[in-house]
Amino acid sequence: MLGAEVLRRWGAPMTKTCTWTGQDFTFHWTAPKNWDTSAPPGTDDDMVVPGGQTYDSPVPPAGTVVHALEVSGGGLQARMSVKSSFTWQAGKLDDGLDLGQARIHVLGRGGQATGGNIEILTIGTLTETDLGMSGGARLTNSGLLSTTGNVRLWWVAGGNPVLSNVGTLSVDLGALVLDDLIVLLEGTLTIAPGAIASLRGSTVPTFMVGKALVRGGGTLEVASGGRLYAADTARVLSGTTLLLGPNGTIADKRAPVLYPGLVTDPGKQQLVVQGPFQWTGGTIEGDVLLSGTAVLNVIGPDNHLHANGTVLLAGSGVVNGSATLQVDQGQLSVSGDLLLQSPLVIDRGRGWSLDIRGKLRIGGPATVKLGDFPLDNRGVITVEEGTLHLAQLASPLTQHSTGSLSLAPGTTVRVEQQLRIDGSVTGSGRIQGDLAPLGTLRPGNAAQRGTLDIDGSLQLDAKSTTRLALQGPADYSRVHVTGQVFAAGTLRVEAPGYVPAAADRYDIVTGGAGTLTAGRYARVQLPAAVNDRYLRLTYDGANVVLKTAVSVPGFDLKDPPPLADLAAWVAASPYRWVGYYLKAPCHSASWMGKRAFLTGLGLGVGIFYVGQQTAGASPCIHHDTTAGHGRIDAADAIASCASEGFAPGSWIYLDVEVNPAGAPEAGMLAYVRSWVESLLQDGTFNPGLYVHHRELAALDAVVTSAFQAAGRPDRARYWCVGGPPTSALTDPPARCGVPEATVWQQRNNFDESFGGHTLHIDRSVCVLPDPSTP
Repeated sequence: MLGAEVLRRWGAPMTKTCTWTGQDFTFHWTAPKNWDTSAPPGTDDDMVVPGGQTYDSPVPPAGTVVHALEVSGGGLQARMSVKSSFTWQAGKLDDGLDLGQARIHVLGRGGQATGGNIEILTIGTLTETDLGMSGGARLTNSGLLSTTGNVRLWWVAGGNPVLSNVGTLSVDLGALVLDDLIVLLEGTLTIAPGAIASLRGSTVPTFMVGKALVRGGGTLEVASGGRLYAADTARVLSGTTLLLGPNGTIADKRAPVLYPGLVTDPGKQQLVVQGPFQWTGGTIEGDVLLSGTAVLNVIGPDNHLHANGTVLLAGSGVVNGSATLQVDQGQLSVSGDLLLQSPLVIDRGRGWSLDIRGKLRIGGPATVKLGDFPLDNRGVITVEEGTLHLAQLASPLTQHSTGSLSLAPGTTVRVEQQLRIDGSVTGSGRIQGDLAPLGTLRPGNAAQRGTLDIDGSLQLDAKSTTRLALQGPADYSRVHVTGQVFAAGTLRVEAPGYVPAAADRYDIVTGGAGTLTAGRYARVQLPAAVNDRYLRLTYDGANVVLKTAVSVPGFDLKDPPPLADLAAWVAASPYRWVGYYLKAPCHSASWMGKRAFLTGLGLGVGIFYVGQQTAGASPCIHHDTTAGHGRIDAADAIASCASEGFAPGSWIYLDVEVNPAGAPEAGMLAYVRSWVESLLQDGTFNPGLYVHHRELAALDAVVTSAFQAAGRPDRARYWCVGGPPTSALTDPPARCGVPEATVWQQRNNFDESFGGHTLHIDRSVCVLPDPSTP
């Protein structure tokens, strides 16, 4: 294109055009043969340097100014000034150019190069061109510089050149490649949809500082040796894609130190991305904030290295199974939503961690393996498909009270060490390894009942809650464990609309073959009774079981009244069983020999043995609470019970009055254990305990231990005293505060009249027809 035509197109006035000829065979500026006008251009003239001559690079004298300039070959060996426009189709500017308010248009691949500075204050265009820069040359845009087609700015030789944009740099079409330049972005980089700006090189960085913005809907690529340092005041706006490719780097905080003269105030390092972030390879060394509108996509077979810094994902993202993600130091913090797609391995790093404040989802049919690094969860981890392998050799997962781990049906979480976590564990998948929940364990979820399988042991914490739902024997939540179950904490069962039937049974927690459930639930929250029928808690071998029951009321009193009075009173009362006191160290023989009479009245019995007591617990003077006396009293109870003709397998309740001074004393615990062990060894009758609810935990520890040592799959029956001050005959015994209680003594030492007679009694309810039934 001729210079005059270009100037006419840009609206410049028609002036004299001076074309360099080089016919003087010198570079002398004033030699007449070197100009087609026989004289060099003046300040109002246009100047053209064409290509093809031997001497095609004039040397303008210092202070030379022209109206417009076109360089189509050769170049300029010295610096000059242009007032209106500069068209550059080929050639080299050895010492750059002073544009002032002039426009610049660079087009074509004519080997354009500069060894000096050029500053664009107004408008410039680069069209389908390669522009080489050398010797520390600096191209500064303070106006509007746009590119069209495939444009490349690259380092030729000498000191590293610089592209500084404090105005607007616009990639309108095609690709802008910045190759081995130091790039300083302080203004706006606008990349049109479908266009790309690519940062490449070997060691030099691109700085996004000040209020730099990248916008427009296109792609900013960091690859092939490119390094991007961004301050937290800069932004890649929503709709514009950041692409980190193979051998590209998000630079860390040390980068500005290399160029102190260029970046005077680098700001706090943090790359802020508000749109898509495509990570197809390369390294992250610095901090990256992916805002709530950002979308992270880690994909491709090339190496992806998180070497340092914090990547904070507030938006959404996916790490695809084809990606090779390596970690060293730093942290990936997710407050948004991140999907790890299998097959995927994230290997261990020296100091790397994964921090979940939002959602971490596991997908794909294969395994996502997380190596030996800290995994901290305050949000939600959901295994939607496949397997999550927590391969940590120390603590596999730190989950806080706000965190949750959820398994979809058919999914697996595999752990190498015990998974001891707070928060919640929910779902219907499988955990391969030992589980120790500190928070909520909920098979199924709020919308659907399900089974959670644990291939290992289950150790519930005292603060934990096991939360289950049921609708009937064929539709209820459960936990299936292949190892041993250690029960503790709270059991909460929800059954909206459920009407219990007489024979309903729910094995809600099942342990492994050959094991026995250890521990016990300290608290239960069970559905309200319907038609006086309710669910009660029992322990059956390796299983924790719920069964339906109806409370049967009974009574006891210290000594029997006249038998005729008792018969009349019973006939008119609601009671169906009576406490039967064996002769014992702390009770007389007043009830002995009355069994047949009571049976004739249609009464079942609850057999008491009032043995040794803690001093001050009762008026009884027998306080020899030792293991030795436990064996003596057990033999006495067995003999007395047999002499009364009670059926083998009947349950005898050892009366343990509450210690007014506090917890059961060591002597009492030894006495109780010995008494229980002796009955178990004899095998004729079964040992139960009459106990205050506040002492149950301590006594149960020695009693259940004795049962399990004897190989008994069941547990002792407890007759509980204490609890809420108001009660009804239809109440479940568990209301006393002992979830597995068989009997609850609801009310003590009161007068009640029936059939014209008044008796001073204690009132109880039982889950069985009577407390001692085999």
